[in-house]
Amino acid sequence: MANEKNLTPMNERSESEARELGRIGGIASGESRKKKKELSRVLKNLLDTPYQNTEGLQKDYPTLEIKEIDVRTALAIKMIDSALNGNIKAFDTIFRLTSEDKPLSVIIQHEPRETVDINEIRKLKQILEADEDLVFDED
Repeated sequence: MANEKNLTPMNERSESEARELGRIGGIASGESRKKKKELSRVLKNLLDTPYQNTEGLQKDYPTLEIKEIDVRTALAIKMIDSALNGNIKAFDTIFRLTSEDKPLSVIIQHEPRETVDINEIRKLKQILEADEDLVFDED
C-alpha cells in the first residue's frame, strides 16, 4: 500500500504537471489496450484452429459424429461434460451464454448442492440436441 503522505492530489498539482501525468497515463492506457487487443486476436485465431485430439473426444462421446472440429467446439464439449458431472460453475456458464431472454434463476431454480438434478440434465440434453452443430447418433 502506498504511503499516503507521498501522494499529492491532482487538484494540488500545477497545471503542467497534471497535464504531463495525464499524458503519461494515456500512453500507458493505450499500450495496455493494444496488448489486450493482440491477446484477444491470438485467442480468437487459436479457437478457430482445428482440434487435433478428435479420437479422444470420439472415445469419450461415441454417440457424437466427431470428424473435424475446431478448438472452440472441443472446449464447449468439455464444458458440457464438466456440467454433466456436477460442476455447477460450468452449468451456470453454459446457461448464461446460451439463454438470451431469461436469467438463469428463471430457467432453473438452483439451490446450493453438490450434484445436479436429473431434470436439469434432461433440459440440458434437450438444448444440446436442438443445437444443429452437434450431431447425436440415435443408436
